[in-house]
Amino acid sequence: MANNSDIITDNILYQLWQNKKFPHSLIIDCANLDFALQQVEIFLQQILPPSISLANNPDYQLIKREPNSTGNIAKNITISQIRQAEIYLFKTAAISQCKVLVIYEADLLNINSANAALKILEEPPQDCYLILLTNNISNIISTIKSRCYKLKLAIDKAESEDDYQEMQERVTTLLRAHNIDDIYKFAAEVALKKNQELWHNFAIYIQHYLVANTLKLSMSEQIRLYENISNIINDTEIMDLDKRLAVILVFHKIIKLRQ
Repeated sequence: MANNSDIITDNILYQLWQNKKFPHSLIIDCANLDFALQQVEIFLQQILPPSISLANNPDYQLIKREPNSTGNIAKNITISQIRQAEIYLFKTAAISQCKVLVIYEADLLNINSANAALKILEEPPQDCYLILLTNNISNIISTIKSRCYKLKLAIDKAESEDDYQEMQERVTTLLRAHNIDDIYKFAAEVALKKNQELWHNFAIYIQHYLVANTLKLSMSEQIRLYENISNIINDTEIMDLDKRLAVILVFHKIIKLRQ
């Protein structure tokens, strides 16, 4: 039986890669950044040469905040770190087919380092992938977000494969039937305060569904659709908006896509 980590990796990151749809710029939004980094590194171990560890792979670089002159961890990722990363990215891959840069706590880029990162995103080197990890996506400047594919990862370790499969079956059935009354009933159920886990599972599965069912779209169309639906979900969570309306809007956009 697959665990939660397997579900996330196989259905999003690796599936995008297998279908040659992996974006060159990706933001992963996850409350637990160490968990997110673990998932990314599990994925990278599948696409980079397995004969060498990621720590020793010259084609993989991880940027984190560094100690400052007082020995404490700096408040931000600095512009010098991003400029060094830019030099790294424009070099030819040493042993892999591509190069990967991961920025941990991307929301802690200061204005200068964020602008330097934006420059890389505007003119990305060939065969390079940038993955930004954050637990506060609202703090990432809009110009960076607009150039990145966005994924939201679940970290609820109590989430079982059975929960995931049940949500998959319910959403698939609703989308297939196009019964508005049933969709409204489902939305009302998800919106109940006692059903936070149901909302959580819905928010995660919808992203998995989009990955599996938008392969015929261009990358720019996928990004726009993902951003639109992600904004609905994220705004609903951050501003405590009406979950019932959010669910109905998401179904409306997906049904429109399927027509």
